Amino acid sequence: MDRIALKFTLLAAGIVIAQVVAMAEDALAARSILSDTCFTCHGPDANTREADLRLDMQEGIASVIDVDALSESEIIQRITSDDPNDRMPPPETGLSLSDNDIATLTRWVESGAELPKHWSFTPITNPSPSAEAM
Repeated sequence: MDRIALKFTLLAAGIVIAQVVAMAEDALAARSILSDTCFTCHGPDANTREADLRLDMQEGIASVIDVDALSESEIIQRITSDDPNDRMPPPETGLSLSDNDIATLTRWVESGAELPKHWSFTPITNPSPSAEAM
């Protein structure tokens, strides 16, 4: 492989890696935003849950995402609505989303809206040492 082709290959790989990292960062940020502003009414507590919607579970997220028109998904429509009756979080909660929060959630939805597992639910693994380390 000549040097120019190698440089372009490395550049392309770097761009792909940067995109993957950005998607992972958006997913973690989205979980934090949802936790701070949505889980009170749409989280794990059945006693406070509204509309039988759990945004802390992938199944709940999937129910408010339109995979054929991600930007038109209910979650995006709700967080960007000017109508106080439709806006999420509702004004009476005293919670709100910043423009940055909305942009992060929008990017996250457009990238597939995968919720990362909480670290405590990730199995502990003990990587095998490489043959070189032995």
